[in-house]
Amino acid sequence: MKAIGYFYEDNYSSVEEQRESFANYCRGNDHQPITEFIDKHISEDPRSGYNALVKYLTSSESEFLLLVWGTYQLAETLELQIDRILELDELGTKIICTRGELPDPLQQALRTWNTNGSKGNRGQQIKQAMMAKAMRGEGLG
Repeated sequence: MKAIGYFYEDNYSSVEEQRESFANYCRGNDHQPITEFIDKHISEDPRSGYNALVKYLTSSESEFLLLVWGTYQLAETLELQIDRILELDELGTKIICTRGELPDPLQQALRTWNTNGSKGNRGQQIKQAMMAKAMRGEGLG
């Protein structure tokens, strides 16, 4: 499958480490690395790499595998992480987290959610939307 890497450089991980993880995953699972998108924690244009990724996926007629270290790399808040996971899923992109014990991005996000506890009405809306999607038999990640 064609694979894309999305790297988010912050105080915990460098782009080089993430590139190495991306390359190793592709080699070990017979995926073809196509391109990569990078964002940095400190940037004048925050998440320009993510926006370019979405534009690339929207204009492409192929399905891709998106490799990220973890859901925390997609967004700063849990709500935005889930919104982005669902957005990418609608674009026909499968996401795999290459770091940690949970490769499924929604499982990883939900573990964080359960650890921190759901707060407010927005959390309930997200939970209900995910449950509705699961009841329809649609993929969650």
